[in-house]
Amino acid sequence: MDKRIVDGLVGVVFSPGYGLGITHPEYPQLNFDPKLVDFVVIGLIGDALAYIEETYPNVYISDRTQLEVKFLPVGTKFRIDDYDGHEYIVTENDLTLTA
Repeated sequence: MDKRIVDGLVGVVFSPGYGLGITHPEYPQLNFDPKLVDFVVIGLIGDALAYIEETYPNVYISDRTQLEVKFLPVGTKFRIDDYDGHEYIVTENDLTLTA
């Protein structure tokens, strides 16, 4: 799986706005897609959305879809959770363990 890695950080694309998120079990590579990361980082959101439509046909997007990139240290364990379509990244460091 290709990833955009810059200075030891990997770019992860997610959709923080409400509605349907972009994370899709059929396309685990979508959130790491280097071309998509580049579009979002330089602010070409329209191009990013068009790219998703062309490359990942089962992912629902709309004109209200928001995209962001978060850069995490390579090897960081994380998951993308969502509430009502609002996606957010949870890292292992965000979790509080109780005995």
